[in-house]
Amino acid sequence: ASQQGQGTNRSSGSKKSTGSVVSGVGVMSKSDPLEVLKAKNERSRQNELRRMERQLANMLGQRAEHQELSEGMLRKEKARLKALEERTMAMAEQRIDAQIRHVEKWLKQEETF
Repeated sequence: ASQQGQGTNRSSGSKKSTGSVVSGVGVMSKSDPLEVLKAKNERSRQNELRRMERQLANMLGQRAEHQELSEGMLRKEKARLKALEERTMAMAEQRIDAQIRHVEKWLKQEETF
C-alpha cells in the first residue's frame, strides 16, 4: 500500500517550471506566441527580400550582358554592311571606268578611219 501511494503521489518539488527551456536550436522563452510568430514571420520576410534582391541583381546583370551583346552585334553588322557597300561602290566605279575607257578607245578608233 505504501508503494502505491508513492507511485501515484508526486512530491511538489520533483519538477519545477523554469522561465526558459534550452533546446538544441536556441532558447525558447514563455513569451507571447503572437510575438514569436511575428518575429518568425519578419525573419522569413527578410530572407525572402534578400532572395528577391539577389534574383533582381542577377536579372539586371543578365539584361545588361544581353544588351551589351546586342549592341555589339549591331555595331558589327553596321560595319559589315558599310564594308559591303564600299566594296559594291568600288566595283561599280571600276565597271564605269572600264566602260569609259572602252568608249574612249572606240572613239579614237573611229577618228582614225
